[in-house]
Amino acid sequence: SQFLAVLQKNRRLKTRGNLLCCTIVEIIVPTLFFAVLCLPKALIEQTYYNDEFYSETSLQSSFWTLSCTEGHLVSYVPNSEPARDIARDTVRHFACDGDPSTAGGTFFQTIVECSNEADNLFAASMALAETEFGTSEGSETVSESGSNIDENSSDESNAEGEELVRVLGNERFCSLCQNNVYGVNKNTCDAILDVFIQGFETESEAATSALRPENQGQVLAILLLPDIQSSSDDIRYTVRMNGTVMDSDYGRFSATKFVEKWDAVEPSDYWRRYHDFVNIQNAVDQALITAKVSSLSAPVSILAAIKPFPWINYSVNLGGAIAAAFFPMIFIFAFISTVTMAMKSVVGEKELRLREGMQMM
Repeated sequence: SQFLAVLQKNRRLKTRGNLLCCTIVEIIVPTLFFAVLCLPKALIEQTYYNDEFYSETSLQSSFWTLSCTEGHLVSYVPNSEPARDIARDTVRHFACDGDPSTAGGTFFQTIVECSNEADNLFAASMALAETEFGTSEGSETVSESGSNIDENSSDESNAEGEELVRVLGNERFCSLCQNNVYGVNKNTCDAILDVFIQGFETESEAATSALRPENQGQVLAILLLPDIQSSSDDIRYTVRMNGTVMDSDYGRFSATKFVEKWDAVEPSDYWRRYHDFVNIQNAVDQALITAKVSSLSAPVSILAAIKPFPWINYSVNLGGAIAAAFFPMIFIFAFISTVTMAMKSVVGEKELRLREGMQMM
């Protein structure tokens, strides 16, 4: 009964005289503000995305790379003849694994496309090696393949011409150095491959050389290779890359960035960051198997492809997201008049000492 009496008292106070207008404002203002929050939801339709299924693509294809490959030289440790052969075979797999006849079809094409120096080195080494060691009659060198490009053509035409030269050069190299003819043209192929490898006795020497100012951005990877001539079947090696460097905040990176990527509703492209490392690892694996198994008649070729996991359907409620972003501010403005009137009423009651008066009565 006391509660109902208090409600009755408040109703009379709120509807008495000029206070009636204030009461109406207290009711209308929050309603209007919350109606504004409903506008984005009503005007912006929710977007629905179906399940996504991906087709497989070559491991070497630039289709799934996220950025340009940094560096073109492969440093190997130790500086021995067996290690040099493994490094050569690794770079050879860069050039010939995948589809050499298409742009971006091999990992090596991605490398030379990102580095003019690597592109020039490859063209010069191809021409020099074929001149010094000789090739089959009627063959076309990489420099000859681009001789028909118009020097006065537009930038777009020049870009297409440079891409054609790279493709033809890579395809020509693989015709000389692919698995089944590598032994016949070994001198020619090794002269070209040696341009892209460099040996060091220790890991510290290789790392120091890569970090010199004049070598910044030129070293693709450092390979720490095992003693392949040992009888042990436990083969372990290390690949060091620019992309694998982590700062001291690695723990926070793993706990937030990585989790946010994979817990996101929308599909993630995080897996594309491993394009370079996976290609290097696959090439080194093939070279090590070829070097370890002496009974092979030709270098090993492991055909690998990549296929992302499918992604379940999801929806994007942009209107709801906009409303949620502005809700805290709208909530404050919606009830600021109500809070002001309530505080005024409480202060007025305290000033008039109404509570004490009621107790006296």
